Amino acid sequence: MNRLITSVLVGLVGLNAVLQADPTKPKLVVGIMVDQLRTDYIDYLRDLFGERGLKLLADSGLNLRNVDFGVAGLNGGVATAEVMSGAYPRTNGVTSVLTATGQLSPDQLTVTTIADELAIDGGGMANVYAIAPDRATAVALGGHAANSVIWLDPNSGQWTTDSYYGPLPQTAALRNGRQAVAARIDTMVWKPVLPIDRYPGVAPKKKFYPFRYTFPTSDRDVYRRFARTPLMNREVTDLAIDFINGLKLGNRGSDATDMIGIGLTAAPYKEASDGNYRLELADSYIRLDGQIERLINAIDSTVGLDHTVVFLSSTGYCDEAVPEDPQFRIPGGELSLKRMKSLLNSYLTAKYGNGDFVEKIEDNVLTLNHKTIDEKHLDLNEVLTASRSFLNRMSGVDRVFTFDEILSGNTPEARALQLSTDPHTAPDLTIDYQSGWTVIDDLKYPVTEKVVRSSAVATPAFILAPALEAETINTPVDATALAATVSGILRIRSPNASRQPIR
Repeated sequence: MNRLITSVLVGLVGLNAVLQADPTKPKLVVGIMVDQLRTDYIDYLRDLFGERGLKLLADSGLNLRNVDFGVAGLNGGVATAEVMSGAYPRTNGVTSVLTATGQLSPDQLTVTTIADELAIDGGGMANVYAIAPDRATAVALGGHAANSVIWLDPNSGQWTTDSYYGPLPQTAALRNGRQAVAARIDTMVWKPVLPIDRYPGVAPKKKFYPFRYTFPTSDRDVYRRFARTPLMNREVTDLAIDFINGLKLGNRGSDATDMIGIGLTAAPYKEASDGNYRLELADSYIRLDGQIERLINAIDSTVGLDHTVVFLSSTGYCDEAVPEDPQFRIPGGELSLKRMKSLLNSYLTAKYGNGDFVEKIEDNVLTLNHKTIDEKHLDLNEVLTASRSFLNRMSGVDRVFTFDEILSGNTPEARALQLSTDPHTAPDLTIDYQSGWTVIDDLKYPVTEKVVRSSAVATPAFILAPALEAETINTPVDATALAATVSGILRIRSPNASRQPIR
């Protein structure tokens, strides 16, 4: 860990001197989280990007090519909370257990964030907003003190918020009325934005049959599916530009610094029609770059980049796995969570008598029904041991951990689990599935399938600021360093649990 801390601090040695020479605070800060953004794909597709999108961020500011989140169970909400708070899930409260359903609330985020500290520093005069495709990412971007936090309702296709933040801002309400996603979804089409021969590495079949996706409202999952495509990035960017222009963010004549947090996606499209999503992924990156360029141009034309700090981070992982074609005979299988729950409950019933012993299984965490265990006067540790032993013998399960085992482990895997687990919300059991297996979550709607694959992927972060000289850091940087670094540039306190302040 010291190596990770040192790598970012060494790269920022000159930053303090530059900032001391320029006491002017920025007028606007723009924080962008891009789900599953990869460094190698940015390099691979660089020649197809514009000059004022990802290229500008990589070439004109601090370019961190290998950001290490250091935890297990990463998803958009977990990663965003780690970046914004400068603290691991164990400390900030936002774990995969809480975000498995995407229903994160501000109260579950137990520490301050960059957005909170900016609002506090402004004494209530700063305007802070966050916009993202999903609730968990939006809440983690906005924190506790945001004026409003907005995401797309996956059931209605309307922009929405939580009563915690008050009513939906008029800017978002107007877009719901005049340019609602729900009113246009039937007419939207995702197809290659460039001529097919300009994409590198295209499979021969796709040269003749490029992808084309539509979004019929007859599909009950249409808005969730739409939100996983690059078309969603345009919707988020449109609304963000509306907020910057309409609310005059960073241009209100106030001494306070305004902020807007923006969630975008570069995730592989798992619903590719032929199972090969490489062309779709390349198109996603090209479209993403275009939206970042639109955003930067809008900022420059209103506030000016010389008065703005932009930071962008990946969410630190890439869920690229899809089931392998049976012709290759790769070991694996399918594991149903509904069947797992039923079998475990039957086993515990046979051992301890009739009862509902398993409360829930979400992703890779399992919670027992403590009420049933108490009513039967059973020892919880005994039931946990029996459950773990049973699950460890199931096909598709690699290893099962109790909370005590996670706390006492000293392997790199155990360390990652420790940093990922909040003792106050820890599950009874954490399950590692075998690589190559497909885990089917058929306990909820819509049913989801996830192929297990453990692959190391370098993910980036960028910071663009008026007083920050261009620099590229190739050595690993701990993701929790980003909050302290950005806070130093903004001349505000670091979040109250951030681990690595600039020295």
